[in-house]
Amino acid sequence: MSPELPDYSRPSVDVDRPIGADWLWGVTHTVRPERLAPMVPEVDYSITVRVQRQAAEAGSDSTFEELYARATTIAVARCDDFSQKDPGVRYWVRCHAWRAVPAGTGSLAMAIVMMGLMRPATGQAPAPGKQTPTTDELKTSGGATMEELQQRSPQRAAEVFVEFDHRHPAANDALLFMYSYSERVAVDAVDSFEPFVRRAEHNARAHQALFDVPGTPATPFSVRHREWYLADNLVTVELHLKPGQPATASV
Repeated sequence: MSPELPDYSRPSVDVDRPIGADWLWGVTHTVRPERLAPMVPEVDYSITVRVQRQAAEAGSDSTFEELYARATTIAVARCDDFSQKDPGVRYWVRCHAWRAVPAGTGSLAMAIVMMGLMRPATGQAPAPGKQTPTTDELKTSGGATMEELQQRSPQRAAEVFVEFDHRHPAANDALLFMYSYSERVAVDAVDSFEPFVRRAEHNARAHQALFDVPGTPATPFSVRHREWYLADNLVTVELHLKPGQPATASV
């Protein structure tokens, strides 16, 4: 007997929610309407990517180089996704920062890269952008200050992508990985959540395939749980994924 199809016409879940899930590891991915619409010529867009990890123990050798490289690679891939739909798109690093911040009894190490994008007029040169920091610069906190970042309102970018891993650096346990995908919509009701669920699954699989989520083998996830809902004009789809096992087919 074929499985019962989910009811995408209302907020729902299609399997039991995991009990006691503590989201220490995953991605939050938010897009605004302009991200999915054709680019308007000569209008400035932006994408913000943040990669953050539980910081290493005090006194150990540490550098922000890996975090910055990963944040930049993800940011460029997100921009390339933009430019695949419009080959005229140009992009640059508008703002960047890398630092450790207090978190509970420990700290988090993070790298933030904010990209600017534009389809310039003929003959118009794109902004020069920030230079890639050197290895020595990435040994200590640097880049934009928190005040400068706040002034640029990175959370209001056309796309905000945060990859986080708050597990202890020595942890090897394969916890559930959460991919939370959200779209800002202009209405307070949704006829069907299915297109949002499909986009969430596509983005989650693309991220795994391109970047091999840290601590997992390069094999697809199995989807253990999905839920979707609308709150404050934000459609959110949460995918709870188990690494290192064959992916289940979408229904």
